[in-house]
Amino acid sequence: MRKLPVRSFVVKVVALILTTHCSFLFAADSIPLIDGVWRVGEVRINANSTATSHYLPNDPRLVGRLFDFKTSAISNDMPEAQPCAQPSLQPTNISLANTIEQSVAGYGFPSQPAEASDFGFDRDKAQSSPTYLVQCRLAPWHAELGTSAIRGVWLAKIDSASVAMRWYDETLLILKKIAMNDTPKPSFSCRAARNTTEKTICASYELSEFDKSVSAAYALFIKQAKETGQSQKDISADQMRWMKSRNACGSNKICLIESMRSRLEAIVSNTEI
Repeated sequence: MRKLPVRSFVVKVVALILTTHCSFLFAADSIPLIDGVWRVGEVRINANSTATSHYLPNDPRLVGRLFDFKTSAISNDMPEAQPCAQPSLQPTNISLANTIEQSVAGYGFPSQPAEASDFGFDRDKAQSSPTYLVQCRLAPWHAELGTSAIRGVWLAKIDSASVAMRWYDETLLILKKIAMNDTPKPSFSCRAARNTTEKTICASYELSEFDKSVSAAYALFIKQAKETGQSQKDISADQMRWMKSRNACGSNKICLIESMRSRLEAIVSNTEI
């Protein structure tokens, strides 16, 4: 075998080290790959689990909430909101299918590991989708989630406009990217906005999403009342009382978010959505 000159050998080794190091840095510091604001479009839970969950499929408390990914921080308006400073993505080096099996709680007795198909994913596609741990200052984000092997929030890019993210109560969130030119679209016509609160909601994407969530939860509450013979009049009157209270917030965004979040909790606690 022909031996390489020492200098040539050293150059090749250094080049290999630099290439590997740079690749690792790109993978571990890849927040720009998902830079922007993303909306929770779906909430998925294990379809085969019989355990009682705090969150429900497409739970209105979570659908419509926003995640803002920046190189400096990740912010969100989830019920478990916890900012993430100096975020980075660390490759798990395993697929979405394997990440679900290793980090999400199983079901049944004896316990069966969760599978990608339990959450509505095609298993073959899930085997080819890599996952990334979300870290904040190099520590796991929401470290109380998952197992010792895969702890904290992780995500997998489904396509250019969709990301799957592990969240609380063994849920998987499907995030949809919001385009730069997207405008707020609440449950009512902004052309007919009558008061300061409605105009404030129409001017905010976040508030308009909360408004749609409350509207969706209320519609399901009414639907359930029809099916069970519950008084729809009482539910409608309660909603009107709440709207009057909400409108007292005026243009105060924090007050409006707190009011709508509380209303969501109140409705969901009285329904079987």
